[in-house]
Amino acid sequence: MSNPTAQQYFKDLSSGYAKSTGNSTYDIIASFLPSILPSLPSGPLTIHDNASGPGTASLALLSLLPLSQHDSLTIHATDISAPMITALKSHLTALANLQATVHPAVLDSETLSFPADIFDLSITNISMPNFGSSTAAQAEILRTLKPVTGLAIASVWKRFTVAEMIHAAQRAIRPDSELKHMPRADYLQKGCLKAEMEAAGFIQVREQAVKIVVKDEGVAQLRDFMLGPFTEGVRKEWSGEENSKWKREIEKLVAEEVDKEGGIGMEAWVVAARKP
Repeated sequence: MSNPTAQQYFKDLSSGYAKSTGNSTYDIIASFLPSILPSLPSGPLTIHDNASGPGTASLALLSLLPLSQHDSLTIHATDISAPMITALKSHLTALANLQATVHPAVLDSETLSFPADIFDLSITNISMPNFGSSTAAQAEILRTLKPVTGLAIASVWKRFTVAEMIHAAQRAIRPDSELKHMPRADYLQKGCLKAEMEAAGFIQVREQAVKIVVKDEGVAQLRDFMLGPFTEGVRKEWSGEENSKWKREIEKLVAEEVDKEGGIGMEAWVVAARKP
């Protein structure tokens, strides 16, 4: 089963997911998808947006394809978080032309109810660290892909700058404090996700680094994210002065990053693999 703490976190986050992330998860997958679109089979495609959140990968994919191709797609967007699926349904209500293409459902990525061998493409975008068992989730991705032609895309953070800034601010204010936990920090390392997917039975596994820079309004959104409920747990016993220092420290770190990168730079490892 997926991590209960992660479930509660995403429940709280669901209503403003894009705003809270500065659209960084959308930009990561939207930056990578053009490189694989030409390799997809022609004709109707059945696609799984796995651990979809509010349909981030679904919306990125549809934005990259001409409207004339949308009718040939069936996208199943699934997430264990009911509020995330509710958020996606709200998006679809506003985008009536997509309601026949995108099919949202609350499902656990580790125990999918889909039959085997049905998906042409499965996308798991920045979600692997939140599973209780990435091994189980990867087994389900493999099971549900079509043999030979089925393509899996999975991404994890390579540089999660939000975590870097949070940890740096903690060290500056309370050097002896326990750093905020970030699940599966090993995924930051080159080859970690790639090796897992090879062990799961995927073939033709290749890994690519993708970098994006969050700019303008997104910078303010990420700053507010770091100042808000996401970090309340590490600051709950702090004094008022320490919390004031936290705000100043985060703002300083954000300003330094913007001076260096022109925004907040974020990097991901993206792995593409096929089913035998």
